[in-house]
Amino acid sequence: MPNTMKNLLIFLFLSIFIISCKQDPCEDKICLNSGICIDGTCQCEGGYSGERCQDYDECFQTNCLNGGTCLNGDCDCPSGYIGTNCETVDPCLTLNCLNGGDCVSGACACPPGFGGVDCSVVLDPTKMRITKITIDDFPATRPDGTNWDYVGGPDIMASVSSDSCSLNEYTTGYLNDCLKGNTYPINMNILIEDLDVYQSICIWDWDSPDPDYMGGLTILPSFYDNWPTTILLQNSNIDLYMQLTISWEY
Repeated sequence: MPNTMKNLLIFLFLSIFIISCKQDPCEDKICLNSGICIDGTCQCEGGYSGERCQDYDECFQTNCLNGGTCLNGDCDCPSGYIGTNCETVDPCLTLNCLNGGDCVSGACACPPGFGGVDCSVVLDPTKMRITKITIDDFPATRPDGTNWDYVGGPDIMASVSSDSCSLNEYTTGYLNDCLKGNTYPINMNILIEDLDVYQSICIWDWDSPDPDYMGGLTILPSFYDNWPTTILLQNSNIDLYMQLTISWEY
């Protein structure tokens, strides 16, 4: 056999041997999430990426319309659009809620004291709730000059009643040994349902069974047309100063 032919056969034999011994590039390649290795590279299924198909794009199948942007699989819609895919025109787009109102599903949710389609109507309250009476000062003695109590200061309680001072409608608990010059808040929860009826706010020295009347002031709830949350009451002739904390109901 000529040397040339012999050398050719040797070359072919060695080539076949080398090719047969070459390692498969996908032998040690693990592709996740149904990925397939081709020539040593993972070909990933839809939505997956990465060297081993380990990363998933949560926005792969999310189609955000009208200029929306997908973030973590959800559509972030531009102003004026709502819905899973920003497909719906926001019914609040053209509704302007006034006086602090908020548009909810195409309608204005108005704050207390306002109504109407756009919260532009000022409402009048129908009820007044007294939540606290703060006594800033009170008469030092009885009208005859004697002390309220033999020992210590008066044990003050408050009452709210229609027209004149009375213990028959609403009375609070009492505070022991009150000292003139100190401030005494008394919490309560009384609802005045008729704003056109005068209410007397009075304080008493609790001496069972007959409390001593210390002084009082009268208010007409409907008089306060600006609906304040605090009302100051005073009678300087007897050094009686009180403050009401109230809320209005509509």
